Amino acid sequence: MGKASPGLCFIFLRLVKVMPSILVIDDEHLLREEIVEILQFEGYETLDAPNGRDGVTLAKIHQPDLILCDISMPEMDGYGVLYEVRSDPNTNTTPVIFLTARADRTQIRYGMELGADDYLTKPFTNSELLGAVFSRLDRQREVRELHTRDAQALKQQLLDWIQSTLSPSMDTVRFVQNAITQQVNTLSPQELTDLLNTLALGTSQIRHVVDLMTYLSRIEAAQITQESIQKDSRSFQVWQFIPTVLDLARQYAGLPAERYIETRLHQDHASLNAEPDSLRFALAEILAGVLTTIPASWLVNLTQWAEEGSVWIEISGTSANPPDMNSIAHAQTGSQRGLAAAEYIIRLHNGSLSYTTEDGLQFLIRLPAASSPTMAFLD
Repeated sequence: MGKASPGLCFIFLRLVKVMPSILVIDDEHLLREEIVEILQFEGYETLDAPNGRDGVTLAKIHQPDLILCDISMPEMDGYGVLYEVRSDPNTNTTPVIFLTARADRTQIRYGMELGADDYLTKPFTNSELLGAVFSRLDRQREVRELHTRDAQALKQQLLDWIQSTLSPSMDTVRFVQNAITQQVNTLSPQELTDLLNTLALGTSQIRHVVDLMTYLSRIEAAQITQESIQKDSRSFQVWQFIPTVLDLARQYAGLPAERYIETRLHQDHASLNAEPDSLRFALAEILAGVLTTIPASWLVNLTQWAEEGSVWIEISGTSANPPDMNSIAHAQTGSQRGLAAAEYIIRLHNGSLSYTTEDGLQFLIRLPAASSPTMAFLD
């Protein structure tokens, strides 16, 4: 792996001495040293351990911002490390990226069910390593800002996002309005249909901005808490709920209702006990992120199943010949605010969210199942 030049953001962070700390756990001495060297060259603070047991000890003492961990190791494997990290209240939100020589679908899902955040398959390039690290740390920063309610930073981000997203949508609506007003007597039916479709796209984007602003503001003001979620929760069946998520996600993504999303509901009569509006927003935000990040030719899947007291929802974008997933990971950072808000809401529901970029873009959501079935219908 050759060295990469540090970006301006890394140089700035070095100057102000706020670079994150990263723990590298791997029993391959040369690979561990090489990873540490690459990270240090980018200005990150590093710790390293040759086995899982030593790694857990370092994690509990130093509480790093990110853990890169091999799976197959002596003393304690990567799954054992993940279990120990997630069991400690001081490290249970620390992102963990698994390093593995082989990553089949079963292995990836098992790690994600335990709480892994991402996978890197060996051998990986410098750009793949640094892309995964930067993406994960950036998302963690967004989540922490929501948790700590960093009002000033959040407001500035909202202003920046409004300027880049809401203004073009308003311009689109005004353009269509003027076109119809000035040419209403000369437009053909097809031209009018095209303009109305463009208008629908603009209004859908405006709704997305307004919904996200509303939830971010409510989170900042502590109006959405675990207590409020529990108070407003009710039981409903998955088969009723998922179609409303699909419709909202298409609107957020600015896509027509005909955009195909392959849906597989196993144990579709499983019930959730949740606050439906916030959970619908969270799941739609994740699905819309997938729809707008991956190429249009990719297949988007939503799969649901129930297991051991939990309802699992997998949202993925896949292709027979996926491009460089590092570019997909970077594209996904463009919707980090929405993803951070979605993860925050899912956690308030006592759930969890993980994602991986192996063989496409895949999110895995776990939510507690309702204790007893219900036939209540959603509004």
